[in-house]
Amino acid sequence: MSPRFAILLLLLGLSACQFSAPLPANTGYWSDARFWASLGLEKPEEGDPVLIPRGSTVILDQNPPPLAGVTVRGNLEFARRDLHLVTGFLLVMNPGKLSIGSEAHPFTHRAVITLTGSDPTRDEMGMGMGTKFLGAMSGGRLEVIGENRVSWTKLAATAPAGSTQIVLSDPVDWRVGELIVIAPTSLDPHQAETRTIRAVHGTTLTLDRALEYGRFGELQNFEGRVLDARAAVGLLSRNIVVQGDSNQAGGFGGHVMVMGSDPNIRETNPALRSSARIRGVEFRRLGQFNKLARYPFHWHLNGGSPGDYLENSSFHSNFQRGIVVHGTDHVIVRNNVLYNTMGHSIMTEDGSEQDNLFERNLAVLTRAFPYLPSNPIQVGQNDDQAATFWIKGPSNRFVGNVAAGGEFTAFWFDNVGAVDPNRFAFRDNVVHSYLLGKGIGAPGNVGDLGAIWITGSRADPDRDRK
Repeated sequence: MSPRFAILLLLLGLSACQFSAPLPANTGYWSDARFWASLGLEKPEEGDPVLIPRGSTVILDQNPPPLAGVTVRGNLEFARRDLHLVTGFLLVMNPGKLSIGSEAHPFTHRAVITLTGSDPTRDEMGMGMGTKFLGAMSGGRLEVIGENRVSWTKLAATAPAGSTQIVLSDPVDWRVGELIVIAPTSLDPHQAETRTIRAVHGTTLTLDRALEYGRFGELQNFEGRVLDARAAVGLLSRNIVVQGDSNQAGGFGGHVMVMGSDPNIRETNPALRSSARIRGVEFRRLGQFNKLARYPFHWHLNGGSPGDYLENSSFHSNFQRGIVVHGTDHVIVRNNVLYNTMGHSIMTEDGSEQDNLFERNLAVLTRAFPYLPSNPIQVGQNDDQAATFWIKGPSNRFVGNVAAGGEFTAFWFDNVGAVDPNRFAFRDNVVHSYLLGKGIGAPGNVGDLGAIWITGSRADPDRDRK
């Protein structure tokens, strides 16, 4: 593009992308009122509910005014630029799709979706998703692919209290101004700390302020065996953000939900199973405290979901749980960082879940709900005794995860029933910095409360194999 033509576009208030190759039929830019008119609609204004109809593709190329909600029956695609969408909800329904980047071409700009609302009793669409949500339902598709960052690593050297620099064991692509969490290496999970990066020199990070607590960062050898008790360090910042608004009274954040056609029935029709391919997203100010099915990320009764994944993302500043897989099979939850979760950090919910893979996730500081006998979220699901991994389904795989501190236990197998040894895997997981259930007790428990806790009936894999 010539400088003269670029100046002309600037003067006219037009974008260069509007003059690139011709768009396919029924495809146009959010900024173009004529395109909205071609769909029989007006360009959205502040407070409007927005419908993107079937057969149409809207490319979001500007920051819209705050909207009441967006329902996507066609396609909503984020242009390759910095964007901020503020809306009460964003619902994607069959055959609709939300696209922010793709597997072939990850999104490298900054995209923020802010979910708004102050009334936790609302059910915006009468479909069981409530309000203040990003959701896919009845075959809706989410493809949100940000930068594929180094999600977490470990220290390469001990960092005493008062240190303003830490040395990492691996090269990272982390940047000045980004937020990290440093896991504790003491018995106290509350010694986890967050810091902002002020400088990066190779594997050495300079922090915005000194560490309050020391961190162990060296390998130890005992009789020829290596003990790796080094502190994990996770990246919390991502270039795509899904967040609740600043109205957080009572822990009323946004939530993300992927489900079939009925909020009460496990989906069996493949055409009505929604899909989520998520990588490189920061989830914050999400979850709705003390409300079932309102979590930062939640596959809800979606049935068999091969090809779905949640990878290289971060969760922090949330109000209820972290990642929930409920009534859903064959998904991958890999290489995510969770910090300061209220309630279970990662969980399967009803015991029907199978063939899901939980691999190399780092969860730092899992906090217990305050105990309230009338609290519905705790009935049968024990968030007042929160586990970093709370596991109902016995036929899933847990590989290479780090449970780095919490107020109760790390891995809780709660009444899992018979275990299929061909589907279950539990290996290379690390546990440290738990309070070992101080002041908490329950009868009939097996295992170390601070590491692996098994309650209720369970099968003997050796016996069942016969």
